[in-house]
Amino acid sequence: MVFSFRSGRRKECTLVRLPSDITVFEPKVSASSTIIEEIKAMQKSGLASLAMFYYDFREDQKKDWRGLLSSVIVQLCRHSDSYNDILSDFYVEHASGSQYASDDALVRCLKDIVKFPGQAPIFLIVDALDE
Repeated sequence: MVFSFRSGRRKECTLVRLPSDITVFEPKVSASSTIIEEIKAMQKSGLASLAMFYYDFREDQKKDWRGLLSSVIVQLCRHSDSYNDILSDFYVEHASGSQYASDDALVRCLKDIVKFPGQAPIFLIVDALDE
């Protein structure tokens, strides 16, 4: 399964390509706020991890690919010591934050988090509807 990003300014690019053996949650409910509340309840119970990103083209950090990746990684790491270890390793690999991490490096970090075995399902919610 492939999750893609399309912008009026950019051509479509692949965000994440999931192996075929990973199940993707496809909600039956159409109200997005209801879905978010259900996922938040699962997260509080330890049954899921959730990261949300809202594009906002008025703020530099909320209008590009790098902002999305950074935000999602940090949010996921707040909820799992295992994910936090991945981020700590990433930080060390980039000279304790003094070396610039490329977009590809951020993608690899997110993939490491998503692929980490034995963790609860991860839900990523990206809202760019008004943008």
